[in-house]
Amino acid sequence: MRKTRNLKLNVLPLENRIAPATAVLSAGNLSVTGTATSETILISGSTGNVKVYAVPGDQYAAYQADPALFLATNEVPGNQVGGTFAVTGFINVNTGNQDDTVVVTVESAGLTGDCSITANKGNDNLIIQARNNDRPNIGRINMKGGDGADNMYVFDMNVTNTTTIDGGISGFRPGNQSPLAPGDVFEVFDTVSKAINVVNAVTALNDQYGPNTVNGDLTVNSPTTFAQGGFLINGVSYPAGYTQFGDPGYNGLLVINASSVVNGNVTYFGSNDTDGTYIQGKVSGNVSVNGGTTTSTGKNDFVVSGTIGGFYTAAGADGVDNAVLLDTADIKGKAQFNFRNGNNTYDFDHTFKAASGLTSGASGSVGFTITAGNGSDNVGRISGTIGTNTSIAVNQLYQLGDGANTLIWNGTFVGPGSAYPASTATSRFDYTGGSGVDQLDVYNNNPFRLFASMGDGDDTINVFVNTKVATSQLDFGLGNDTFNRNGNPIPLSFWNSNAENNNP
Repeated sequence: MRKTRNLKLNVLPLENRIAPATAVLSAGNLSVTGTATSETILISGSTGNVKVYAVPGDQYAAYQADPALFLATNEVPGNQVGGTFAVTGFINVNTGNQDDTVVVTVESAGLTGDCSITANKGNDNLIIQARNNDRPNIGRINMKGGDGADNMYVFDMNVTNTTTIDGGISGFRPGNQSPLAPGDVFEVFDTVSKAINVVNAVTALNDQYGPNTVNGDLTVNSPTTFAQGGFLINGVSYPAGYTQFGDPGYNGLLVINASSVVNGNVTYFGSNDTDGTYIQGKVSGNVSVNGGTTTSTGKNDFVVSGTIGGFYTAAGADGVDNAVLLDTADIKGKAQFNFRNGNNTYDFDHTFKAASGLTSGASGSVGFTITAGNGSDNVGRISGTIGTNTSIAVNQLYQLGDGANTLIWNGTFVGPGSAYPASTATSRFDYTGGSGVDQLDVYNNNPFRLFASMGDGDDTINVFVNTKVATSQLDFGLGNDTFNRNGNPIPLSFWNSNAENNNP
């Protein structure tokens, strides 16, 4: 069994009470029901041999301090509810309406049935763990929080069916963190599982005690706006710079740590507030992350540093959305950033890869797209590699809308055409601006076709030395525009500019 936090706390003294939780076995199924007072329910064993213990008060802090010692101290005959239960089916736990903790500890032989834990009102902690950190089997896992800030954890298990998590209605955790420790949290550690479906809970595949594998889809839906919070996952602060409760944080959050794997698709749908998604591990399928509905105004962070076997789509809201592709990011399929209004920011000055696994059937498709609405989009410098090999044409498309937009292309554009000028250079680079001042800087040593419609405003295109443009169509629209080709022999098949003195 694992620690969830490294707290220096002592085991609290326990008191006897008159009315502990109840446990009833019927047709091989075990139902455990909590009381109206705060308590800690301990369930341990394997198929055919399960015991239940109840101790007064929410003992989560004591459990955190030393889980093994806590269980050794409290899994004793004086706290036992009933005898030994010959469970062959499911285990179903319902807590009361106070602050409660439920710990299900599974022995090496495992549980063939499902385990469901439902928390009601209160700030509850729901934990399913292996006794010996050896990933015993368990069936379907269902956890549902109530009204309060609930923690839901799975440690060292092999979950043979779908995991379903519902955070319920969030709240604030009391104590020395009060009143600034919001939210419901679901984390898995060193666990193999089937598909995972989460609603209204911060979600992390946490590598702190070992990698996680999801053999199916991971779906996280966080539509409810409650309160922002900062979170510490595997020693890293989310968002970056978070140091204490009360710092600006996230309403919804998904983190897949670097050693974890999802053998399926990942889907995240966020709230009307601030959301963060961090894909650090490996996803074999597609990844779709959405910052909320069309009326959302939150500020969202979309960060990729891992490997995505399919496409990656990030959809922002009418706020300041931030997209990041780090050096280790490798998106085998298409990468699409669909942002709406707002002064969006981008951090693409890294040696990432996009559209790196497209096959010949995708030749001529758009492998990298940024679409934005009204607002100043400072895309900055793009230094990654777009495309897969010289036989497959992969296009780029940038539609940045109205505002003062800036884009510097300084990456590697892989596609057909090895000679220059090259009639076989069929890969396209398309830029469309709107009303406002647009600046497009292009550095590239691979032949491609350049298409730019700059829109109204005093716009500038700079094509720097040794950039290889096979052909170009440039429409500057209204304004005092500038085109600097810097000595590059760029063929122009179409030219439209009202600034004739800048016509090269």
